[in-house]
Order: sequence, then C-alpha cells, then structure tokens
Amino acid sequence: PIVIYYLHGSVNYVNTALSNTLNMADDEECLELLNIIREQWALFLADASVSMQVAPYELDFISGCPLERAQIKGPEYYKGHRLAAFSETAAPALAKASNILGINFSYFSKNCGRLRIEFYKNGLSFNSLKEEKLCLIVTSQGDLKKLLARDSNALLLYLPQYFNDENYDLGVFSKKDNYVFFIALLAATCSDSVKVVVPKLLEKRPLDVLSEHLTEFASLSTFISYESHYYTAFSKKYLSEKEMVNGVDERFRFLPSIREENLFLAF
Repeated sequence: PIVIYYLHGSVNYVNTALSNTLNMADDEECLELLNIIREQWALFLADASVSMQVAPYELDFISGCPLERAQIKGPEYYKGHRLAAFSETAAPALAKASNILGINFSYFSKNCGRLRIEFYKNGLSFNSLKEEKLCLIVTSQGDLKKLLARDSNALLLYLPQYFNDENYDLGVFSKKDNYVFFIALLAATCSDSVKVVVPKLLEKRPLDVLSEHLTEFASLSTFISYESHYYTAFSKKYLSEKEMVNGVDERFRFLPSIREENLFLAF
C-alpha cells in the first residue's frame, strides 16, 4: 500500500507535465523538454526505491513553523539539559543567534555543561575539557577532509563556497555568522551519530546554478545523508527512529543522494 502513496500523486503530476509538453507546437523544443522530464522522473523513481527500502514510513516528515518551533523547543532543550553555549572567536554571532532562539546563556549556572562553537582555523588547537561538547565551523574542503580524517568527537558545520557570496538575503539573521551559529545551536541537539551538518541557503536566486557546487560534497560521499528544514546532516550509520528527531523536534528525512534542491530552503 505504501507504494500507492509514493506514486499516486507523482504519476498524475508527471502525466500532466507530459500531456502539456506534447501540446507544444515546436517539435524540437517539445522533444528536448520531454527528455528533461524523463530524466527527472527516472531520478525520482531511483530515490523513491531507495527511500522505501531504508525508511518506508517516512511521509510528511517536516511540520510547519520551523522557526517558531525552534524558539519554543530550543530554550527547553538547553535549560533542560543544563547546557550553556559559548564562543571565543565569534561571541557576537552566538549572542545574536541565541537571542533569536530566546536563550540567554549568561543566566545559566557556571556548573552547567558547556557547548563550545568556534570557527576552525588551521593550526589552532581547541583544548576542550572532557565534559565540553565542541562544534567547529569549517569553511574549506581541505580543512573538512583533515578533520574527518582525525575522526574527532567534534560536530563539524561545513560551509560550501557558495556561502562566500555576501549578497544572499539572510532575513531575520541579518549576517551569515548569525545564521551559522543559529544552525550550530540547532544541530548540537542531534544525536552523536550526526558528524557533519551543512546549512541550507535561505533563498535560491533565479540565476544561481548551485549544482556546480555538488562536487564540494565529495568528501562526504561515504556518509549517509538526511535533511531537516534548515540543514543537511551526515552520519556514518543509519539513524534510529529515536535519532530521526533532534532535541528541538526537527525531524530528519533520509536523502538517497544530495541534489541541487537540497542546498536551499524549498519553502
């Protein structure tokens, strides 16, 4: 029965697209568009086949109001786990991100656990205490490969090159660093199985060709990928049902492969 739910609406959609295309007057243009539709349909069928094997009951995976939900569940998580975040390299960005979530870490007890969020720099060591959780923001493929080879316990937040474009609209976050620290605070509530997260762009501009950047994910090809509303997560193993929901009630969706549409917010 689950196959019906996967394919019923999709078959109707692709049939409509094919019917409309066949009505085009220009035969050459019609054939070109039909081939594009056929390729996209084949990709969908491949993804659906893998998804049904790995996570067959994963429909309706994302609920609405992701920011509002994070603003409710974020403070609950950090207070409930007695976990205070800090940063030595970008304290203003952390302050802005935590303010958006409605968290004031300055009110937390000094005896709380500590989450350290820092921009990684080559040659800079982070001597975190055993009880500290560490999240490193990585901005180059070389550094990402090096840190993955170390197999450390740090959560890695990787920023592909397209995040270097300062012209993207970041909405309520204003600046890239604020958005990145917001993602770090959300991702830090995931299970330890999640090793790397990549934020999504908040918009896709008409002339953007983000598919050109998919090669930047090559070093993550051995990982299993999942997506939430704001970011893509990478794990060395399939997540358990419990791990499919993080501490701020974000539910992940299994991704058979990373495509251009996974690099930005779809809604």
